[in-house]
Amino acid sequence: MGPTRSNAGGFSLTSRRLFSICSHVIDVDEMTARHAAALARVAEMAERLAQKHADRALETDDPKIEASATASFQKATRVMRQSIALEAKLIRDAEQGVREAKRRADWSNDIAAYERRTQVQTTVERLIRNDPGTRGDADHLCNELDDLLDIEELADTFPTEDLTTQITRLCNALGLKGFEILAVLPPASSPPPDHQSSA
Repeated sequence: MGPTRSNAGGFSLTSRRLFSICSHVIDVDEMTARHAAALARVAEMAERLAQKHADRALETDDPKIEASATASFQKATRVMRQSIALEAKLIRDAEQGVREAKRRADWSNDIAAYERRTQVQTTVERLIRNDPGTRGDADHLCNELDDLLDIEELADTFPTEDLTTQITRLCNALGLKGFEILAVLPPASSPPPDHQSSA
């Protein structure tokens, strides 16, 4: 099905054609490098032209030729300055984009680590305060847990490691006894009941 004709006599893009156009992935890094290289070449050519017109203006005794060469020199130097400025801006924008992407990734990782720490800390502190063997020592153990979590967070896998494994490791490090990990975590699926034939 072709493009639909608008009332004004032109063509409007259907959603299918628009999706086809927008679905092409642009390699931003490759495009930035290509544009920067093109601007560098333009700046280099403008510099050579400016030098050529400057030599003409300095070598001639004809006022008309000197005026023409001077005007051409000014145009060439303006193109050169603009090309250099655009190239520098293109590179700055690309570097800014890299920094922004890194900040977004760091922010996402920080959020995930914060949520995991909150989840682990809340669970283990509940176990500490519910353990009869820690009576009178709960505050000290909670402070020790805070120090252990500072170390745990240094691992890249901290936000994604199995929650039961993390909590078990911390409970063992704190010397907690008589606790049941699965009592505070999502229960494991129970095995299916045995099916026996009726007599």
